[in-house]
Amino acid sequence: MENSLVIRDNILDNITKQIPSEIVSLLWFKNGPLANLINEQIEDSATVINGIKVTFQSRGQEEPSLIDFLLPVTSSEIDKEESNSLSYYPSYASMSPGQRKTYLNWLCNIDSPINISYVFVFYYGLERHLYLGDYQNAIRIITRLIKNHTNKSFCGYATNALIGSCIFRKDYHALDNMLEDDLFYSQINKNSPAFLLYKYYKNDSITIDEVISLAKFVGFTNTRYLKDEYNLFFEELEKQVCKKYPGKLIPISDFSLANCPSISVALAANTSLEKIRYREIPDIRGNTMFKSLLNALLAEAHESVKAIKKLQRKKGV
Repeated sequence: MENSLVIRDNILDNITKQIPSEIVSLLWFKNGPLANLINEQIEDSATVINGIKVTFQSRGQEEPSLIDFLLPVTSSEIDKEESNSLSYYPSYASMSPGQRKTYLNWLCNIDSPINISYVFVFYYGLERHLYLGDYQNAIRIITRLIKNHTNKSFCGYATNALIGSCIFRKDYHALDNMLEDDLFYSQINKNSPAFLLYKYYKNDSITIDEVISLAKFVGFTNTRYLKDEYNLFFEELEKQVCKKYPGKLIPISDFSLANCPSISVALAANTSLEKIRYREIPDIRGNTMFKSLLNALLAEAHESVKAIKKLQRKKGV
């Protein structure tokens, strides 16, 4: 028991003296003086989305980011192989003593490069804050992680969770601010059903590059010129859109959610948020009018590029 207390005190010293307070405030602790998730009893929460009451519950498996002061942390350096050999769904509890040291040290500077599994462990706890805790600070730190750790899987989960929590809280302004950052916007999955639903609730429009990202989802398969002549294809698609929509933007509100199929999307990666992780939302990509319009615009752009290339060949360009 005495050894456990020494371990706890050493970890606590690391956390309180080295890890920035803005990060410590977003961590979850199982025991010790910082304990903040003991025998959790959190009320179910509900919101109304498009006239439908959606209930969220937090109960599930143990919080994977939960820091247990009784688990050992090594005092020595570990090799790269051990450092990188985390489980597929990593957690603080499943780490080796050496991996816990690596993780706690990384929390001192979360912008520094590291195996993405460690980022996920920290991120799981931030998801809990998105839905059930310090929402605003969680958004700020998740946005920071996305900009510094450009892993496709991580960015996919993180951007979906940010969008999902903003829809849940009806806080579209928060996501607007994020999307103004070009680096953050570049990490967004433009064909995500959650992103399109956000645009719908915002009464927003589909841009040219978003039309292109939706190509395969609306049945456009003849992608020869889209791949080989992207810039020219973009210009011709812009012209086609401008013929129907002078502002070069397609209002997404033109398409009814009532005519959209439902799709299950991952709004959280944290396995302890069992009732939040997957939600059924309207899939605008499946709206028949939406698909037909975008497919036609893409096909018209293809034919226009085809004609231009034919003329260029005749002229020997």
